[in-house]
Amino acid sequence: MRSLTVCLLVAVLYAMTVVGSAGAEQNSAPVRPGGVIEQVRELVQSGKTAEAEQLVLKTLPLSPNPALLYLELGLIYEQQGQQAAALKAYKDGLRVHDQGRRKP
Repeated sequence: MRSLTVCLLVAVLYAMTVVGSAGAEQNSAPVRPGGVIEQVRELVQSGKTAEAEQLVLKTLPLSPNPALLYLELGLIYEQQGQQAAALKAYKDGLRVHDQGRRKP
């Protein structure tokens, strides 16, 4: 049941982020989450999940739209076997997306 909940949270967060990203691309931002996410995914694929986690955590305070970063953080935590931390990251991503502002 927990994995179903996590899957649903991931799907909802991803869908909400994709739909909301069209307008966000026009805003000037100090950090482009897309570029960071590419770096994070490369690190994860290389087996460097700890480095990927640190990059996400370092980037979160600088991102004007951190929901997708929280999704990546949740995926990293899942790979590390940290299910509770993953669920919290997914929930945080949904929360900041719903609020339309950044909050750790």
